[in-house]
Amino acid sequence: MERERARLAEIERLLLEHRVRPTLLHPLWHVAGFAAGAGSALLGRRMAIAVRAALEQAMETGYARAASHLEDEPELKDVLEGFRAGDREAPGNGPHHGSGWAPGSRALAAALGRGCRAALCVSKRI
Repeated sequence: MERERARLAEIERLLLEHRVRPTLLHPLWHVAGFAAGAGSALLGRRMAIAVRAALEQAMETGYARAASHLEDEPELKDVLEGFRAGDREAPGNGPHHGSGWAPGSRALAAALGRGCRAALCVSKRI
């Protein structure tokens, strides 16, 4: 939780510094993230781990794509690369740290990954 709070503070600082308007959909994505976490937790530990792994993978991919377009912005690129590294090194990241995949978790994880990619695409435009 502390890692995510620190990231959010860093992103908000950069938005202000670079005078970038966040997506208008930010409140929706905040609710969706909470719902994904709470909903998966209700389905059990293995499902929660699978959902977290899917979301972390989607974020890592998003950071990599964004960083690849920031050759002229080394500070921003370094921040995103740091976020990516943190996702890869986070303790408990991925279903291999749990007791295996829960029934239906692969399908849910794939759907969440697609949903995250779609959300990033839509957020770039709104």
